Amino acid sequence: MMTDELEGQWVWVHPELTHDPDGKKDQIGMIVASDLAADIIFVSFEDSMPGLFSADALFVLHISEEISSMFAETTFPELTPDLEALIKINILVRKASPGDHYLAMELARSHKEIQSFCLETLKDQLARNEHLDWNR
Repeated sequence: MMTDELEGQWVWVHPELTHDPDGKKDQIGMIVASDLAADIIFVSFEDSMPGLFSADALFVLHISEEISSMFAETTFPELTPDLEALIKINILVRKASPGDHYLAMELARSHKEIQSFCLETLKDQLARNEHLDWNR
């Protein structure tokens, strides 16, 4: 059954994807449809038809509160370009604009040192959200 709960979310295709028939690894696209029960995520890219991916092949941004929490728990000795990027990502994620979220994803993709602070796989996000739903 196709759902639209993920529709419009920006994702980054895992840069080390081993099976990539459409040649989309390391690209950013937008979810256009999904069948979570079958682990099928359709992602649209500017230059082609939507590609088909599983949730573990896609990175998504953490929500702003999670980024802030991880950021607060870590000591940074000085302001570096990576730290500046993380601050910008946190600000962009707080905004509701899809354009801002795309810019945040671009920054996260290009700053490997901070990816663990602001990215997770879609599979992990879905599992966490499902766990939260069960606890309510």
